[in-house]
Order: sequence, then C-alpha cells, then structure tokens
Amino acid sequence: MIKPAKIYAQALCSGLREGRFGLRGLSLLDQLFFSAANFILMLTLARYYPSTDVAGYGIGLSIALILQSVQRTLYVVQNAILPAPVFRRRSAAVMGEHLLLWGAVISAGLLISVTVFLLFPSAYVAAILEAGIACCLIYTQLDFDRMCLLKHEKYKDPLIASVIFFTVNALIFLLAPYKTLPFGTLMSLIGLYAIFKTIRLVFLTGRPDFITGRRLLQRDMRKHLTASALGVAGFSGFSHIPLFILGTVAAPIHAAAFVAVRALVQPLGIVLRSLDVIDKNIFAASGAGSPDSLKTMLRKQLFLYGLFAAGACVGILLFGQPVMGWLYAHLYDDFYGVLLGWAAIFAMMALTFPLETVIVKQGQLTLYNLWRLGAGATGIALSMILIPPLGANGAIAACLGGWLISVLSAFLLVRGTFSDRTKPSRKQA
Repeated sequence: MIKPAKIYAQALCSGLREGRFGLRGLSLLDQLFFSAANFILMLTLARYYPSTDVAGYGIGLSIALILQSVQRTLYVVQNAILPAPVFRRRSAAVMGEHLLLWGAVISAGLLISVTVFLLFPSAYVAAILEAGIACCLIYTQLDFDRMCLLKHEKYKDPLIASVIFFTVNALIFLLAPYKTLPFGTLMSLIGLYAIFKTIRLVFLTGRPDFITGRRLLQRDMRKHLTASALGVAGFSGFSHIPLFILGTVAAPIHAAAFVAVRALVQPLGIVLRSLDVIDKNIFAASGAGSPDSLKTMLRKQLFLYGLFAAGACVGILLFGQPVMGWLYAHLYDDFYGVLLGWAAIFAMMALTFPLETVIVKQGQLTLYNLWRLGAGATGIALSMILIPPLGANGAIAACLGGWLISVLSAFLLVRGTFSDRTKPSRKQA
C-alpha cells in the first residue's frame, strides 16, 4: 500500500513537472472570488433584509442546486472527463445542447413562478420565486462554463468574471446601509450577470450547433436521465428537502438561520467543486484507465481532499462561533449546532467527489444513484420526525443522517479499487 506521505510527494512532483499548479491556482482564485461574492450577498441579505427574504433566497438556491445536480450528471461530468482535443471538436454541439436545456429550464421556471404566485400571493412566495429564477440562471451555467473554458485553455476568463461579480456584490453591501435595493431588483442583477456571462462564453467558444446539440441532448437524456433523476431524488432527500420541510412547518427565522449558517461553509464547497472540475480534467488527460493507475489517483485525491476538509473543520471548530456572531450581528447565535453539522457535511462531501469520479469511470453511476435513494429516504424520514420539535437543528440532523449513508454507499461501490486486484469495470445500466 502506498503511504499518504508518498502519495502527496508523487502528486507534488507530478504537478510541478506538468504545470498543473498554475491551473489550480487560477481556478482557486476564481472560486475564492466567486465564493466571497456569494458570501457577501448572503451577508447583505442577513443584515439588511427580513428573514422571509433570507429564507426565500435559501429555498430558491436549493431549487437551483437540484437542477444543477441533474445537469451535472446529465452531460457536464461526461464532458469533463473527455480529453480536451475531443471536447473541442464537439464543443459547438455541446454548447447547443447546453443552451437548449438552459433555455427550457428558465422558460419553465418563469411559467411556474407566475402560476404559483397567482395561486399563493405573498412576500415569502415571491422571494422564493425571484431567488429561484436568479439562482437557476447562474448555477445551471456555472459548472458548464468552467469546464468549457478549461477545455478551450481560456484559464483566466472565469477569474475575470468572478472578480466582476465580487465587485458588484461588495458595492451593494457597502451601499446597503444608505440605500437598500428591493429584493427583486437584487435578484435581477444576479440573473443579468449569468446571462451576460453565457453570451460571452458563446462568443469565445464559437457558434452553437443547435441541431446536433438537440441530438446530443436526446441521446444524453436517454442514456443518463434515469441515473440523473435517481441521483437527484436521493441527493435532494438529504440535502434540500429538509430545508423545504423546515420552511413549511417552522417559523421563517429557522429557515433563515439554516441558510445563513450554511453560507459560512458554502464557499468551501464551491472551492471544492472547482478543484473537482480540475481534477476530472487532469484525470482524463492522465490516461488513468488501468486498475493500478485508477487506484493510485483515487488514493491521491482522497488524501488531498481529506486533508483540505480536515483543515477546514479545525478552523470552524476554533473560530466558527465567534465569526458567526460577528458577521451576523449575533442574530443566529442559538444555531451554532447547525454550523457544526454543516462542517461535518463538508468533510463528507470532500470525500465523495473523488469517489464519484471512479464510480462514473467504472460505469456504476446508476447503481450508485439507486443506493442513494435510501440515503434520501432517510433524510426525509428524519426531517419529518425531527424538524417539528427541533426546527433548524432537526433539519441539519436529518441532512447528516442521509449524507452518512450516501458516503458509505460510495465507498462500498469502489471498494474493489482499493484492493490489489481490481475487478473489471461494470457497464452502466
């Protein structure tokens, strides 16, 4: 067995030889600015907007993240692990596929939003719908945008866009004590940012091929939609549905606290997703297809991601409570347990990304998503039991229970990769 120190040394030497740390550095800066921008946005909402708007934003964001998960497993992951020359040859068609799906999601979202608001007119419902549309615009474009630019070797473009987004949010925060924008206007600015970013991506990568893109979308939906739907059903059960239940049965302050405390950890998750996109790109370029190379790369990534997660959790334990009180003006001091729960979830998520890369490579995505249905059912059941008496603390406990089962399922599926004799890959159902 290769020891962790040796794995780290091999990764360091390999990265220095092949210039990967420059790419990682740019991606990390990009994600740091984007994460900081999102955190400043949440800080603005928590300090200067009512709890109904904060809770509405969190629920709208969760809706967008559910759709992002479908998109991620429908075609983003599959394209991310392609060699760059192969992706560039088909980029016009992939862009057409992306824009067709993106447009359909936003159009359906607008129609649903108008219908729901006419049936249930309230400030809380309006906040959820406005945030949902804005977050769908930005988050269903985010992973694809980065992956596409990396494959076209336009490494600085995501960083420039994130710096602009950070600057806009920082200005809004600084001006908020003097002039607070209406919540709908604020969400519109976020949506416009995503639209302009997508337009620029189209100009940079070439004219979309919608005809071939439609064929690709139909093919990917036939091939991956079942697996994606299963994955989203399972993942949402322990990641997003607890928040939906919390927002329905508890006072808005509980959902607002759940969302605001999650925002303290969310930037770490966004950074982790960025590194995961880079590692999948490196994974494709490295030719890690043999059992030995697959095993070595998985061990490297588990060690590095685990080290990152451990450092983040130690920082949260040492400084999380005073930082949370200072940032949110002690509004959510009673919800420190929720912060500890999110730290534990972040650690499990960090381990999940490398495992999922191997699961996709070995063609076990459908089986993995079937197993995660149990994790989702656990999260929903725990939510119904724990949220009525415990509020936000019950919601985070439900999330933790589902996440634990999900991570254990992933380890069980790739356990053969850790052995000296790796079994042949299974074809995806």
